Amino acid sequence: MLASSGLLYAHYSLVDGIKGLVFPIVFPDSTVYAPNYREDAFRKLGLGVDKQEAIRALGPPLEKDTCDGLERWRYSKSASDSHYRVRQVIFKNGHVVERTAFYLVD
Repeated sequence: MLASSGLLYAHYSLVDGIKGLVFPIVFPDSTVYAPNYREDAFRKLGLGVDKQEAIRALGPPLEKDTCDGLERWRYSKSASDSHYRVRQVIFKNGHVVERTAFYLVD
């Protein structure tokens, strides 16, 4: 059971790169996700997907903002203004152009 938990953790954290495996050991994770967010759906969300399809896959984001013609939807935040797993989707002209995932040490 412990080994499978470790594998699940490693699989989940690899989306954040090696930092996602190492940093939470030293900098505790305080991530809060949007209510309908699922990691597997985030990983599968393809480039070019429109906003409606993104909402069907991930649900509504926690926050939205726009800058320089890009719209960013945030699906995670810190519960305590501390370290957390960033999950965001970037849109241009209504379609996904980037998915961002990393472990933020704040």
